[in-house]
Amino acid sequence: VQKINGFIVADSLDSRPSNTEYGGLAFSGTQECGDIVCDPPLATCTDSCVDNSPYSCAWPANSDQYTVITKCDARISAHTVYNMAAVGGMLLDSPLTGGQVIGTENAGDGITAKSYFYDTSDTMKGHLFTGSSSGGQLVEVKNPGYDIGTEVCMNFCSLFDWNHFLSLAATLQEDIIFFENVKTRGLFVFDSTDAVAPRQVSDGGWVYTLDDMAAVDPADGQTKGTGMSGTDCNGAVFVFRPDHPSPIVIASSSMSRQFCPTILAPNQDVIIKGDVGYVHGQIIAKSMNDDNQNVLSLQYHNEHPNRADALTCS
Repeated sequence: VQKINGFIVADSLDSRPSNTEYGGLAFSGTQECGDIVCDPPLATCTDSCVDNSPYSCAWPANSDQYTVITKCDARISAHTVYNMAAVGGMLLDSPLTGGQVIGTENAGDGITAKSYFYDTSDTMKGHLFTGSSSGGQLVEVKNPGYDIGTEVCMNFCSLFDWNHFLSLAATLQEDIIFFENVKTRGLFVFDSTDAVAPRQVSDGGWVYTLDDMAAVDPADGQTKGTGMSGTDCNGAVFVFRPDHPSPIVIASSSMSRQFCPTILAPNQDVIIKGDVGYVHGQIIAKSMNDDNQNVLSLQYHNEHPNRADALTCS
């Protein structure tokens, strides 16, 4: 074996497996030509997680650590993301030219989970950093940092069971709560019957806004929830049934107000319009993209579904 100008020259070269313990889960991999080869191979975003049904009618454990959760690809162009992101596909390139922060509220919110990206483009991989930037890095992920699945041989399904989200989207029952005389909160369920005119269409999908929190109170026959603000949702959730067509487009309301409900759309692609300003709840989707508009002021918060309101499933 010789070392010439930094290169190893040999008759043969064999890679040795590296066994590592991560979060109680053992994985192994080898490094071949600079690439990590996982054994067994990592599941892709189109592969199903193990079916552990029946599932409880409760928000999946540990999911409240994340602002954005997608089974497949995500483009996260928000300038500020309050907590962590879990992306089961590619973390796509962002149009931001710097200053993007994922996990701005981690310390105050007691976040202990790392962000997870199954893989990233080479460009995004060079932009991500935790701690001090070494120069040229544009996307800071606050402590406790992040993992790239293909580099640590870690599957997305080890974070939480995606099938639990699919179960909730299919079985959660609508429960609109009227309070303070004019406001609404709770669970709002949308299916294929809601994806019809006169609902607005944009970017090839059906548009949902804060206006969709308006509902008729059966107690007095009055329509309430028409004057909601972008932080008024009190843990509201928009649940999209499996039969709702994809994509779902999230935009600002008729009063130009931001969007505050949590989005539960594990069967659909979700597009966030830049004019929304911010999404106050969680975003849980098959995939997520944005329209590259208003990215310097776009924010993704993380108001969790209200645990005070009991969930009911069919």
